[in-house]
Amino acid sequence: MTFAESIRRYRTAAGLSQESLGERIGVSGQAVSKWETADSLPDPSLLPDLADALNVSIDALFDHRPAEPDHLYGEITAWLSSFPEEERTGQLFRIMAASFQSYFHSYFGEDPAPLAPLSEEEKKDPSRAPVTRSYQINRQEGNGVLYDCDTFPFLSLVLEPSEGWASVLRDERIPGWFAPLSDPDVYRCLLTLCAEEPSHTELSVLMKKSGVDPARAEEVGVALAKMGIISVETVTVSGRERRIASLWNMSMRNVIVTLIASVRAAYLRNRGHHRGSQFRDRPLFEKKPSE
Repeated sequence: MTFAESIRRYRTAAGLSQESLGERIGVSGQAVSKWETADSLPDPSLLPDLADALNVSIDALFDHRPAEPDHLYGEITAWLSSFPEEERTGQLFRIMAASFQSYFHSYFGEDPAPLAPLSEEEKKDPSRAPVTRSYQINRQEGNGVLYDCDTFPFLSLVLEPSEGWASVLRDERIPGWFAPLSDPDVYRCLLTLCAEEPSHTELSVLMKKSGVDPARAEEVGVALAKMGIISVETVTVSGRERRIASLWNMSMRNVIVTLIASVRAAYLRNRGHHRGSQFRDRPLFEKKPSE
């Protein structure tokens, strides 16, 4: 892409006329027109202001793309390291969200409607607040969604396997992982386990902490074990047998929380603004080849 093409593309994406762009950087609309037709080039001293006005980098204006992205990793690492440790996770999310939004913006040329202010009821009870903006990507090479809300920011991007989504999702074990969650008592126990540090506890204690009838302990324990991410084992302590429920490890807790939170966000999405990218020229699930 030439410099002239870059100016035209980014100006259009920003929703600016040649005249309005010129006003932002102190030149005439005619000058901008000449840049876009390659009749002239801007003074080098104008490039920083031009890049800022178009919300891109100077490298992007000249379509300069390094052969290797190593420098980008280094810059991100240095930038994150400049923040106190307790702030780095939040800043990391900002980088990821900006990248996701930029990808979305490159197709639509504009952002969705501004965020709607929370009502007084939503401020008092954040669980009532809708996911007020979302970006969705649905392409051959990946599926992704960004939910943008102060009460619950969430981002996910997954690349399609070489053999298609069905190669992963047509797994007969999947129903067994989800079915136990339909039982409210099992769900309460799961949330309690996720909150434990460390994430294991005696089954009878788990029932009490979760507000579940102790008489259901064995039944709930079996359901938890069927999920495949929780073990319920009998151990002997001081000659007494005890039933212990445990998450496999801390990373499993993160996966569970992400799964449940993302389903909740998807449920709330239609209460706010959302837009979808539907650039697929083949089905999300390919038909099984006939044998």
